[in-house]
Amino acid sequence: MIKTGSHLDGVEPINEKIIVNGEFFKILAEKNLKGEKVFNYIRSLINGRDLYDKSGYSGNSVLIVKKDKNNEDEFVIKFSKSGNLYYEYIAYKYFYRKNYTSKPLKYFNLGEYEIMVTEKINLPTAGYYFNSYQEIATFFGRKLRQFHDENLIKQDFSELERELFQKKYEVSFNEAMKNDVCLVYMVEYMGYDNIDEMKKYLIKNKEILYHNLTLVHGDFNPNNIFINSDQNIKMIDFGDAGFCNRHYDIFWTMFMIIIFSGILKDKEKIRECEKIFLESYGLDKVIEEELLFFKYFTCLYWKQHDEITRIYKL
Repeated sequence: MIKTGSHLDGVEPINEKIIVNGEFFKILAEKNLKGEKVFNYIRSLINGRDLYDKSGYSGNSVLIVKKDKNNEDEFVIKFSKSGNLYYEYIAYKYFYRKNYTSKPLKYFNLGEYEIMVTEKINLPTAGYYFNSYQEIATFFGRKLRQFHDENLIKQDFSELERELFQKKYEVSFNEAMKNDVCLVYMVEYMGYDNIDEMKKYLIKNKEILYHNLTLVHGDFNPNNIFINSDQNIKMIDFGDAGFCNRHYDIFWTMFMIIIFSGILKDKEKIRECEKIFLESYGLDKVIEEELLFFKYFTCLYWKQHDEITRIYKL
């Protein structure tokens, strides 16, 4: 059951910051983001409206263009210095064709910065609309299984999409092997922080990365999933989408439900949440050794973000 207007204990909305459009264009000018084509396009999109800075902990800056007096559609403008937005734009185009997300509109590469513009999904995020961790674990288990089963690797990918999706997790694995700091919340969850031993295990068992292949979302968490009154879903944030073992999504989603539900310090509730989620996903597809592999993988791969990256901090 969805409960409108509520959210789970321990889940706090990311603070919004209103940016008047004049201040926004001043920021663009200060960052030398005044290429005529880009500047004129963004100006026409904003059309005098103010913006909400909805940036989170990803390292990107995310701005929402507010509806105007005619109730015209809102837009999302994402800025990044990381060099990952082109990949995400291609992924958005694929998932839009499959009716999983809103329409991607534009991508600009400005050298030091990238910009991506998409239409906004005007639905509630799943993280704030369930009565309990039991309900959200049930919902996410069922929906993730449905998503995986619909996206086994037999889809009509373009040549570019297939090439990028195939490379994604080989690149991600190599990035994880370079990291010398684990995700703090994951260490607390596991009660284990031996980086060297985790890396040895991952290298020894790397073939698990390519078992049970499907197209994974990569960050299937309560803030990235939107639901309508029929409990159909839309999604955002495809920077980690790619061909991988389904257990990547299984483990990471289960862990994120625990984090978003505020039960990380309650071992009994964690065990119950895991049981409900895995049973809702379907135990016929769950392999414990492969869950362990992705527990270590995600602990090394995901970086700790200590503050929100606003547009003026980029």
